[in-house]
Amino acid sequence: MAGPSVFLERLIGRLRDLDEETLSEISDFVEFISQKKDKKGLRMLDAVRQRALPSVTLEHVCEDLSTIKGSLSEVVTQLRQERG
Repeated sequence: MAGPSVFLERLIGRLRDLDEETLSEISDFVEFISQKKDKKGLRMLDAVRQRALPSVTLEHVCEDLSTIKGSLSEVVTQLRQERG
């Protein structure tokens, strides 16, 4: 099987032989395929959003972190002291 660049070269060569009307139809078809692909991606993104957790804000994160006892600097200091 030929690589992508060889395939593309062959395709371009064949396109050069076509008339303007046919090229216009091909262009429309390529646009249709691109839009279809984009819509599929958007549908997937919507599905992920629907199943995702409610939006998390910085305030929520700060509230959750504030319940943790101690601090990272204390832990780092203690580990350094233990290592000597």
